[in-house]
Amino acid sequence: DIMRQDNDDENMEQIRQLIDEIKREKQLMRDEAHIIRGELSQAMYNEDLRYFVSGKRYTTAQNTIKGR
Repeated sequence: DIMRQDNDDENMEQIRQLIDEIKREKQLMRDEAHIIRGELSQAMYNEDLRYFVSGKRYTTAQNTIKGR
């Protein structure tokens, strides 16, 4: 739709607006990913703590997940 318009200035403004909107969405996705990583890290810490307190040893699967 944008490219069918005759006015190049309008085209450029709409393109800039779309780029700005994409940048905002990209930043929101980065923020959400950061929150999810934090929540995952907290869950893994809690799991480590639970195993430590219970005296259990890590299984091979848990070591694999943790990258050990």
